[in-house]
Amino acid sequence: FSSRRRHTRSLCDWSSDVCSSDLETAISCYQEALKVRTFEAFPQDWAMTQNNLALAYSDRIRGERAENLETAIFCYQEALKVYTFEAFPQAWATAQNNLANAYLNRIRGERDENLETAISCYQKALKVFTFDTFPQDWAMTQNNLADAYSNRIRGERAENLETAISCYREALKVRTFYTFPQEWAMTQNSLAVAYSTRIRGEKAENLETAITCCQNALQGYEMAGDWLNAAEIALTLGKIAVDRGDWHQGLAYLEKSLKIYRKFDDLKSRADTTYQIAYTHHLIGNFEKSSIHYRDALRFYEHLENPRGIAFCKASLGRLMLQIGFVEKAKELLEDATIIFTELNEEQEIMKIAEVLNCITKINEKQAA
Repeated sequence: FSSRRRHTRSLCDWSSDVCSSDLETAISCYQEALKVRTFEAFPQDWAMTQNNLALAYSDRIRGERAENLETAIFCYQEALKVYTFEAFPQAWATAQNNLANAYLNRIRGERDENLETAISCYQKALKVFTFDTFPQDWAMTQNNLADAYSNRIRGERAENLETAISCYREALKVRTFYTFPQEWAMTQNSLAVAYSTRIRGEKAENLETAITCCQNALQGYEMAGDWLNAAEIALTLGKIAVDRGDWHQGLAYLEKSLKIYRKFDDLKSRADTTYQIAYTHHLIGNFEKSSIHYRDALRFYEHLENPRGIAFCKASLGRLMLQIGFVEKAKELLEDATIIFTELNEEQEIMKIAEVLNCITKINEKQAA
């Protein structure tokens, strides 16, 4: 199961997908505005600009990520000097939520302390963002609070996960399939992750719930037209189905994922999905289709200069070649994979291949005799 990135809410119409140069321009303009919008002369405008500057630094691509987040945190804290609970409750709650997001992603400082600060800020935001007055903001903050509890270090792990699950389910009271399909899908996916790692309850039942949430997420992403997330979820569901022995269902999910990835430039995901399809055909016994997909995946990994992907493809192809009787070709591929896995310190994979190579040696000795 994979976890998605949370949304950030701003006081202006802000888009997080702006390019790097636009962000740098925005930062420069906000800083210029602060030469006039001072705390003393225009406190409310100063606070709004500080908040927007913080948002820009939170998403900034250039510069050191850790330093950008520190700047964002400082700017949010500056804005909160004006945006108080009493004077500007909605702006205060929004800034608290955004500050919590920054602490949740913070690189510097102690991780456990950053998470506690994030949780505290989200809880403050919920004093204003209630279900009755600001349902969308309430649901967003509940979802973010759940993310924080999912990652929380302090406290009992089992209890933290229960709190996270409860908060995700609260968010789903507003984030419904028909009204907010993408947000509903994001929360369903996060809920799947929480159930897949849940400590309390029956393990098998938790896994079934996680799979159901994952299927819901796929449906929501497709409804929202969020195809890359849909492809990622389909890949995850495909792997789960294959691991559970439902090979044909798994293959259907994997082929759906590959169909989407073919429309985009994400070659790594395309290679991973192609490899999974090859592996599934291998399990089913469709050796010709398996060979074709292994070789397709290998070409992608070679183009991407991805040694781990290359090694797995060669190792899998080697095993396939051995099954269909091409012993020498199998040996060549497996030895190539061993060299790469050795460079990557993948001891477990090296041992697996060694067992197969040992079988090949015995086959050759038997043929020679």
